[in-house]
Amino acid sequence: MMKVKHLSELLFVVVLVGLLTAVFFPVLSGKTFLHTGVVYSDLMLFNYPLKDWYREMLVSGRLPFWTSLLGNGFPVFAELQIGALYPFHLLWFRVLPTLLAFNLNLFLHFVFAAIFTYLFCRISLAQSKSASVISGLVYSLSGFFLTHIHQINIILVVAYLPLVLLAVERLVTTRKAVFSFSLALVFVFQILAGYIEMFYYTVLISAVFFVSIGVLFPEVRGQHRKQALPLKTGLFFAVAIALGMGMSAVQLLPTFELTQLSQRAEGLGFEAAAATAWPLDTFRLFVFPRAYDLFRSEPGYHPLVSQTVNIQALYGYVGLLPLLFGLGAIAKGLKKRFVVVFAILLIGSIVYGLGRTTQLFGILWETLPGLKFFRYPVKILFFIDFCLAILAGFGFDDVRGFLARRIGRAEGGSKVLQLFSALAVGLVFIDLFYNNVRQVNLSTSGKEWFSSTEAAEFLSRELSDSGYRVYSHGTNNLDYQYVRDVGLQKEFQNLMPVDFSLLSRIPSNREWFALLLPRQQLLNGERTILDPKEGVLRLSSTFKRSLGLQSVKFLLADLPIEDKDLALRKTIPFSKTIDHYAYLSGDGGVQTVTVPARATYIYEYSGAYPRVLFVDSARAVRGGEEALEAIMDPAFDLRTEVVLEVPEAILPSTGSGTGTASITDDRENSLEVAVQSASEGYLVLADTFYPGWTATVDGTSMPILRANYAFRAIKVPAGEHRVVFSFEPTYWKLGLIISAVTLLITLCGLTYTLLAKR
Repeated sequence: MMKVKHLSELLFVVVLVGLLTAVFFPVLSGKTFLHTGVVYSDLMLFNYPLKDWYREMLVSGRLPFWTSLLGNGFPVFAELQIGALYPFHLLWFRVLPTLLAFNLNLFLHFVFAAIFTYLFCRISLAQSKSASVISGLVYSLSGFFLTHIHQINIILVVAYLPLVLLAVERLVTTRKAVFSFSLALVFVFQILAGYIEMFYYTVLISAVFFVSIGVLFPEVRGQHRKQALPLKTGLFFAVAIALGMGMSAVQLLPTFELTQLSQRAEGLGFEAAAATAWPLDTFRLFVFPRAYDLFRSEPGYHPLVSQTVNIQALYGYVGLLPLLFGLGAIAKGLKKRFVVVFAILLIGSIVYGLGRTTQLFGILWETLPGLKFFRYPVKILFFIDFCLAILAGFGFDDVRGFLARRIGRAEGGSKVLQLFSALAVGLVFIDLFYNNVRQVNLSTSGKEWFSSTEAAEFLSRELSDSGYRVYSHGTNNLDYQYVRDVGLQKEFQNLMPVDFSLLSRIPSNREWFALLLPRQQLLNGERTILDPKEGVLRLSSTFKRSLGLQSVKFLLADLPIEDKDLALRKTIPFSKTIDHYAYLSGDGGVQTVTVPARATYIYEYSGAYPRVLFVDSARAVRGGEEALEAIMDPAFDLRTEVVLEVPEAILPSTGSGTGTASITDDRENSLEVAVQSASEGYLVLADTFYPGWTATVDGTSMPILRANYAFRAIKVPAGEHRVVFSFEPTYWKLGLIISAVTLLITLCGLTYTLLAKR
């Protein structure tokens, strides 16, 4: 009987996986995920290019600590979202081509979300197999999941939510330490997957769930618990969180360092944290999914205005039948423990997600440690959809139970119930497939979409071993998300928006990350100036100075640039004229203007400074403001002098000799430079100043100085020298030790508790 039972259980899991395979079969056979906005979305600007570069690093036997290709150099590993140590990333991207690894990884996490939900419903909630399949389908194919494919790391993290709640329920019910160690391992996977905010929400949700079923509603399978929940069970839960974070220390410590050095060091202000509103009228999306297309064209739409609806963040459609099942479960089953729990969690999550329109978010924002570092409370939509998925399973079982009672033992009754179950599963799947899967374009060949562009080939030749960088106007203030023509979107790749330029390994002075270094951010604070009447762009003198400092030699734009220091090198026409949407701030608020765009223009800038320079004169300043003022002074010549934020005592006297510097070996975590000079001086490197970099001159360690506001320099004596820069995250080794020790404790604890159980 047990074998038959297990085979029956496996059959339902196979059905669940089979349905998801039908959804994602195109991408498993060579298609690529596209998304609203196509090029101009996190999927193509951030997630896929980073994974392609990440794979190259793994194949070459290096960890992706640093890239010199974005933002004048950036500590990618510390930014966390790349998920450098996530086990599935280490596996897939080490052995498979990028597109297959990317698609397979995403598909499997949709499967994980469905299977983990099924297991939670079967083991913890005692739902029927069919109800569990419905819950698994609803969660994994919910509006939240399908509209957040462009933020793949969110999907990777929230896929584990059902498994977390399963471990918490088992911990409360059995009060055994084995589930504490199991929960810790799940937390590790969530952290390493690369979106710390969703892990933060998961911990909060699991804590509320723990209190709800362990203290507020202490009922197990219909039996009220007579004794209070032991204190040690709460300790087990806290230990699971601590162990999970301890095992992730190798990742968390570098991320903490970057956070403290970033623009989010003090957290976000309330307005920034609650930037995306959730208007009540958008709740109709739970019933009318086709309304999704209407909000995008609403009057007054401006992506730069915080009050504007971000429709992708608000789309949580779970299907009409599941919604009816869920509402029915709440209406009928308020005496059921888990129905009450998830109904309360659902309402609480909705109130929280409304953000600044209610008091709850403001109270939590002021009181909960860590919440100030995150924004967009509407991201809680993932849990709203999960609650609806769980309640849908209960509602289905209520209806099925009603039918079973009416049919009784009548002949053919069991077949009627089976037919009802199959019909319900089929209708739910068709509804979700038709209304949610359409949000993802799966019709484009990955090989064709990621083929090289004309601009990339031109710049690769021009920049070969030069050390210069490019600047792309492509993500300044335009919005190409209205263009649905995939062929035109392919042409937009010639603009090489960051981090899309990473696909061609073209170095850019800009970056697309959540954690940014303030000085680098300030240097890129200015933008091109749009003249909407003339349909051209212009550059301010300070903006050009900033580009020169960052070794930017080429500029790309979709509109002509008028400037005496720029020479047009290449024009790549669009197949047809399109509208360049610009959102211009002024006294009257944000104004939308459209300018015809006809081509990608590539300009060469004559004022770019080389990435490496030898100078024999230096100026000492007391801080960043004074350094910025000095380098922005038109009279200051960066080719002969460097600005250092150091005591004057270490500066040499002005030399009279000349020197040269050239890059001889350029790797992501290291750089080798040959220097030849007639006098002592400074090697100036236009790469980001950041802790963890070390330098040697002919094997002798030398301190790295903050130079020219945001960059690096070292002192070198006269003569010929070999200078080597090397990078390793400051807390990498400490984190590695903490992680190894904590992992050993966890595995020993898990092994001991499993053996003790036997």
